[in-house]
Amino acid sequence: MENASKALIIAGGVLIGVLILSMFVYVFRSAAKTNQSYDEKMAQEQLEAYNAGFEVYNRDNNTIMDLLTVINLAYDTNVSCDYDPQNSVEILIKISENKYFRVLGDYDKKNYMSKNRVLIASNEKDIGSGKTVSIYDLVNKTFGDDVFKFQIPSSDENDKLSTTKLDGNETKYKYLFKCKEIRYDLKSGKVEFMKFELDGPQY
Repeated sequence: MENASKALIIAGGVLIGVLILSMFVYVFRSAAKTNQSYDEKMAQEQLEAYNAGFEVYNRDNNTIMDLLTVINLAYDTNVSCDYDPQNSVEILIKISENKYFRVLGDYDKKNYMSKNRVLIASNEKDIGSGKTVSIYDLVNKTFGDDVFKFQIPSSDENDKLSTTKLDGNETKYKYLFKCKEIRYDLKSGKVEFMKFELDGPQY
């Protein structure tokens, strides 16, 4: 009888130990799932915040000042990730059929790029001679300038992309840019390419 009692006590102790162990395993797994869910949520939020910096320009009424911002954002992004293919961004700006400006996201050609400058190209794939122009200087160039020469319906030969007029209390830009394309890297989900196109005179 005494042995039977001891056996029951031992069995009860083992059962309690198993229950405690099971509880620890359950708590550990729950905590791990919670951490994983939290990490995934944070990663998703970071991705959305990153993309939002570019997606805000996925519209039809970008000014040249907006393009200045997105160009420098792309350059800073590329430098910070050392032109990693899954994290770098390329910007292409079409002015006319044979006049393009671009920011490259290509590691092998990163030496073409520098802060506040864009490459001059004659088509979508071209990087030309690697000649660049200051985007700030570009704002003040006239359409007749050698670097900036192209045909556009205009009554003013001295038109600039920064040409504006005051309409009441609102400043209106004569030349706006449409975002014609935005692409995302398939692995990282990050914006990898944006194409803008000059939309011609607005007034």
